[in-house]
Amino acid sequence: MRSSDAYRDHAAEVQTISDRLKELEPNKFQETIKNSLNQQKNKHGLNDSDLDQETTQAITEALQFLTDEKIKQAEDKIAVCGARKELTGILNRDSEV
Repeated sequence: MRSSDAYRDHAAEVQTISDRLKELEPNKFQETIKNSLNQQKNKHGLNDSDLDQETTQAITEALQFLTDEKIKQAEDKIAVCGARKELTGILNRDSEV
């Protein structure tokens, strides 16, 4: 809870820095977003083959347009794919028992 409070307290500052990086070094910002999305995929145990077409498209758009909205959509879709993969794994284990 404390970390989310800290983030919320500094959200405007984080946004300002993010916007500035995007403006001054767009390639570096794009690489940072790409790395962040890849880390999220890894966190959820996802490979590219685990992603549905909608998620792949959202990631492509996030990296192309670099807007907060597109990045958030890609993050959300990655999380959904991760949850779907985990639930499928649980269901498959239960059906084997």
